[in-house]
Amino acid sequence: MRKAIAGLLSLPVIGALYLLPVARRRAALRMVAVLGVGALFTLVALSSSATPTASAFKSAPVDTAALARISTSVVTGHGLSEPVTIVFSEPVDMAKVTAALQVTPAAAVRLDWSPDGTLLHVTPVSHWAPSTLYTLSLSTTAVGRDGTSLPSPLSALFLTRSATTATATVQPGVGATATAPIVDLSFSTPVTASAVAAALTVTPAVVGKVSTIGPDQGAPETAYQWQATEPLAPGSSYSLSLASDLRDVEGAPLAAGVTVKLQVAALPTVVRMRPATGSTNVALSQAVSVRFSQPMDRASTQAAFHISAYTSPAKQGRFSWTEGGTVLVWTPRAPFGYGSHYTVTVDGSARSAAGQPLGADPAATVATATFSTVHRPAAKPRTVDKPKPSGGGSTSAPWYSTEKYFLSLINCDHTGGWVSSSGVCTGRGSNGHAALTLSAAVSNGASRPWAKYLAQTSQLYHGCPACRLSAIGYGSGWWGENLAWWSGTPTEGAIQAILFFQSEKAAKGGHYLNMMDTRGRIAGVGVWQANGRVVFAIDFVA
Repeated sequence: MRKAIAGLLSLPVIGALYLLPVARRRAALRMVAVLGVGALFTLVALSSSATPTASAFKSAPVDTAALARISTSVVTGHGLSEPVTIVFSEPVDMAKVTAALQVTPAAAVRLDWSPDGTLLHVTPVSHWAPSTLYTLSLSTTAVGRDGTSLPSPLSALFLTRSATTATATVQPGVGATATAPIVDLSFSTPVTASAVAAALTVTPAVVGKVSTIGPDQGAPETAYQWQATEPLAPGSSYSLSLASDLRDVEGAPLAAGVTVKLQVAALPTVVRMRPATGSTNVALSQAVSVRFSQPMDRASTQAAFHISAYTSPAKQGRFSWTEGGTVLVWTPRAPFGYGSHYTVTVDGSARSAAGQPLGADPAATVATATFSTVHRPAAKPRTVDKPKPSGGGSTSAPWYSTEKYFLSLINCDHTGGWVSSSGVCTGRGSNGHAALTLSAAVSNGASRPWAKYLAQTSQLYHGCPACRLSAIGYGSGWWGENLAWWSGTPTEGAIQAILFFQSEKAAKGGHYLNMMDTRGRIAGVGVWQANGRVVFAIDFVA
């Protein structure tokens, strides 16, 4: 029988069709279908019958050019474990065809025949190499069972898919805390959870688990998550790696290994508290501050701040932050009481900006400071000058020139100007307000004696301004007092004091409001230097 010739001659057609049962890509299926129809048309056209039969193919001449064109068609994206299937129209000599079959480049394959010798599956023993162009060819030594040999060599080409790639990404906002971080693992082709777990290492060692992302639990997936099941050490660095020998479901290794870094933020600590614990004679208007080792989450830290005698620090005082969010400042809305004791505490519920807790127990106290305020000063009899309507004269005023300079800076702002850090005034007189007049009576009888007392006793508190003003005849009507101190020169202190008053403009602080109040007509100024500091006192009087 010469039917085997027809079967072997149809091999290029089948060679173009061999991926049909196993191909997964629509593009490959379309390409195969077109080539198959074209080949059949060529053979049928050479036949004397509209329907191809064994006898019709038996005597038909062979169009070798058409066969060559079909046999060199390339199918891409072939799976690494997928077989190549050859279908014969007639039974063949399996031993002869096996001997005539060649795979280039060389690969270890397994040949599985159908019992009737018309179907051959060529399957890789392990897997095809990724991104490799293979040629599957039959030489003319291939014969049918009747001994008819192939008239010319035939071949088919296929390009395997690329090697599996992987990416590892730390979920945003998770990897910086001491709680268990989550790392997303993505693969270009399916892998098993067990293979991912076996190929994953964390240095230093951390216990964790691998889970799939998606509904098909237990099936090979392309997306997984790794999550630590124990807290990571604060302030430490970790490295999570996937080894390149991780094999996908077709048995091929990764194209390359993957490593991702985990940097855990350090735990915050309290560096210092002011007033320092044990402080005495604290001014009634003293602000309380807490410095932390790193920027803090403002909401949780303010909620964790407590001060005795204040049931609601947020309502009974003003919170502010300085130095990049590392210093919390609380200023009481009303002065502290004379001779009173206060305790400041910060709870463990405060968290850093990175999310780290200040303490292991949120309700436990982490830091404490206690202080006491100044006692009410005893009234002292004093002989004072009678009030004078105006004038800048002064008695016993060793820093009188600084007092006049300080008032000139006050008047810069009072009349609509602004003082720079170098002491230069711009915009003076722009708001139409009259400048304050320096009063010798107020300076000599109230402002300067109080500045001298504060400097010599190293204190800063208001005491009873109304008492001092009443003693010199200015006890009725509106009044206001601003105090400041500086550890440098008097001139530098005058500039720094006015800059501090100006800084309260946005918050409408009391120093700024006193300075700008148009009810003020005259002012007493006192400057005194002692014990390494300069004290400034200015009394505004209507």
